[in-house]
Amino acid sequence: MGAETTSKYNHVKPQNMASNITENNYPEHLFAYMEYHHYDQIIDAIDICPFDMESCGTDYEQTQSMVWVAHAWINPKTQRTILEEFAGKHVKNEKLAAKLARGREIVLDEFEAITDDDDTNIIALKASQGGKIYKVRTKYIMKSMFMNSGRIVAAIKPWYAKNIYKFLGQVKILPDKNSQSTLCNIICIS
Repeated sequence: MGAETTSKYNHVKPQNMASNITENNYPEHLFAYMEYHHYDQIIDAIDICPFDMESCGTDYEQTQSMVWVAHAWINPKTQRTILEEFAGKHVKNEKLAAKLARGREIVLDEFEAITDDDDTNIIALKASQGGKIYKVRTKYIMKSMFMNSGRIVAAIKPWYAKNIYKFLGQVKILPDKNSQSTLCNIICIS
């Protein structure tokens, strides 16, 4: 494929990305870049995603596997993640590039919301694997939903100062373990 060809999955041309990449739209550009340049590697890498998400459903599993491939899978040819490659080629904003550089620190786990921080947009999540507590920034309107949930299945990564994380991809909110309900909510975050 030549540089002028658009991806068959997304109409964003990779060579036109650099001038308009922001914190809000980088996931869209990143996934277009992945599909355009690394489609075969994505298919192979999704199969080795180390996180068990089978109970979460196929759509959620595919989305979060793509998040893992972009942020944490090391390309054996370049020894870099797709996110690192993308940021090096297309992200001109130094502040954003520094945030993206922390991509390998992704955590994908089932969490319990344990405390409400004084900051109106921060919640503390306790990971089921190892029990580590992460402070995660969220939109104020969604904070009460997280605090009242049973369990949260999500990918997070360091993003803000002072080890404050952000959600990546989709967040799945499961009912409390004591609940009779089997319904869950999936929220598209990025």
